[in-house]
Amino acid sequence: MTEQPPITPGKIIEQLGITPITLRRWCAYHKAHLSPGANPGEGVTRRFTGRDLEVFKHVRSLRDQGLTTEQINEQ
Repeated sequence: MTEQPPITPGKIIEQLGITPITLRRWCAYHKAHLSPGANPGEGVTRRFTGRDLEVFKHVRSLRDQGLTTEQINEQ
């Protein structure tokens, strides 16, 4: 099976309808559930996987339901 190319931050922002600041916050808040490319370190561009996108979709859904960051991370 071939590896999928990384997803850029711009694509994540576009697909989810969120701001760049929200994406950065979610990367920090939900780091344990994301690939290493989502939090690569200072000066390195974030790159996301398809799984990261699915995590963010789930996060958005749970936030829309009023759950807190802690409650989301428990799920």
